[in-house]
Formats: sequence, structure tokens, C-alpha cells
Amino acid sequence: MGLVVVAVILGALAGLAVAMSNGWKATETQDNLQIARRQTSTQIYYNIRSARFIGATSADNADSSGASQPGKGAVLIFWKGDVNNTSKTMYAYQVAVIEHDISSSTLRLYQLPQTASGAMTVFQNCDVDDSSDIDKFKQMNGVTSRAIGRNVSSVSFKLLPVSSTRQTQVLEFQMNYKSGEQQQLEYGTATVRGPQAPQS
Repeated sequence: MGLVVVAVILGALAGLAVAMSNGWKATETQDNLQIARRQTSTQIYYNIRSARFIGATSADNADSSGASQPGKGAVLIFWKGDVNNTSKTMYAYQVAVIEHDISSSTLRLYQLPQTASGAMTVFQNCDVDDSSDIDKFKQMNGVTSRAIGRNVSSVSFKLLPVSSTRQTQVLEFQMNYKSGEQQQLEYGTATVRGPQAPQS
């Protein structure tokens, strides 16, 4: 009888240990998502608030033409401007693209270094107003990319243009973060620093 009681107590302790372990893992996953969300949104706010102009934007397109291909991720192209914010001309090295890479669940920033051969190519409004312009920019010689967000499962970018009631462009974004069974959804808006449109 004594052995049965000991076995029951040990079984209960083992169950408690497993439950605590699962709780710690869930908390760790949730904390990791919080960190990923903060880092990613900080990058979005930093890049957009310092931008001079936002061109084409889109949301994730989950549909794909083939079963093995993921859909096209949300993307936006923008004019970063220069350090002194004095240039009225948009050059290739001042352009950047933020794109959701669906296959790796990352948000990537594409830029052209100022030392690249095509860095001084002049861009106009018609060079950043369409999704095909984004692909052309990414194919330029020397364009680099780096991850600015992780665990990003879905993204939507929407541009609110300058209007009679809005003096500067505003970017609305929605990002869903996922790690294992844990998910977090974030909504945000970021305003560009000034109403500066590139040459037409």
C-alpha cells in the first residue's frame, strides 16, 4: 500500500514538472514574439518616419501560381532622402524597399550602397509608383538586403496619400507574428517626415 501512495505522489510530481516546463516554454515563445514585434516595428517606424516619399505599396498575396511557390509578400518602395535633407533629386542610393519574405517569415530591407556603380542614377516618381519598379530596383547591380524583422507570418501595407486633409503621406501597416502556436497581431501608422515628392 505504501508503494502505491509513493507511486501516486511521484506521478503527480512528474505531471506538475511537465506542466511547469510547458508553461515556461509558452512564456519563452511569447517573450520571443514580443521582442520580434518590438524590433520589427522599430525598424518600420525608423525607416518611414525618416523617409521623404513613399511609392508603391501592397499587402501579402498568399495565392501562388505553383503549389511549391509561396505567394508574393507585402512590399513598399520609398525615398530615404539624404542626410541633410537638401537634395530635390532622388538618386538610386536613396531608394529603399521593405519586403515581406513569406518563405523565411522575415521582413527585409533592400538598399543600394552609395559606392555602387549605379548609385547616382536619377529616379523619378514614375520609377517608384508600380510593383514592377520594385522588382527593377531589386535587380540593380549591388543592391543588398538584410533582415529587419523575424517571425513575421503576414503583412499588409497601405498608403494614405497627401490630400486636402492630410499634409504628408501616412503608411498604415498590419503585421502578424507567429512562433509555434503563439501569435501576435500589430497595427500601426507611420508618417513620413515631410511632403516631398520626387520629380515627375
